[in-house]
Amino acid sequence: MSYSDFLDYWLENYCYINLKYHTIEGYSNIIKNHIKPNIGYFRLSQITRSTLQEFINKIYVNKSFSKNFLNNIKKVIKGSFIYAYETDFIKVNPAIGLKLPKYDIPPEDPAHIFTNEEINLILDRFKNNHCVYYAFLTAYCTGLRIAEVFALTWDDIDFYNKTISINKNILKKNQAGGTRQRHISGNSTTVWYFGTCKTETSYRTIPIGDTLVNALKEYKQEQEEHRKNYGDTYMKHYKKTVINPYNNKQEIKIIKCTC
Repeated sequence: MSYSDFLDYWLENYCYINLKYHTIEGYSNIIKNHIKPNIGYFRLSQITRSTLQEFINKIYVNKSFSKNFLNNIKKVIKGSFIYAYETDFIKVNPAIGLKLPKYDIPPEDPAHIFTNEEINLILDRFKNNHCVYYAFLTAYCTGLRIAEVFALTWDDIDFYNKTISINKNILKKNQAGGTRQRHISGNSTTVWYFGTCKTETSYRTIPIGDTLVNALKEYKQEQEEHRKNYGDTYMKHYKKTVINPYNNKQEIKIIKCTC
């Protein structure tokens, strides 16, 4: 078996079953764009530690990828060979001891702490786009991840006790046949799902202050008024249970329609 064919086997029999969607997407892109074109043609049993180290070194020299991205490439290689070893496709794991080249320049901290003035400028910019405005205000007041903010439903917010419960993420998946570059006429290129939180500790209930409580009350009242005024043309969102074809598990798909 070629390493290319084994990577397809690994994706189907391990990654699709055990990993989250965006992790699978990232692994698939690395395999398609970097691993298969360079070492995918090798037979799985012929690949040695030096083969893999030379591949990593070559990418480091020729591509100038960040240390984080190069580490993701190494992670895919090591994960695939661990699975190959555990499932008896190979007798020796050549990815043991695989190292990243030394990065002389320390990575810059990309984090930016927004000042109150900057926050007010952003809120003012989106004051007429309430979907963005209230989402940004919620993120600012709570520190929630963006996927956690947009996964919130009204039953997650306790106005009486002034708390928000985080129990799910929002997840965007590519629609079959669609890509980021090519839009299929008459069809959306993405589908939205509710997914699990990132880690176990991500499931939590947090207190919120009066500023956010009052703002969300205003937003909820606005939605109720729109629902009443627009009647049958009001855009509604529904949850639909579907089956993930890769792992046969249930998922919650978000459907929007007018009724």
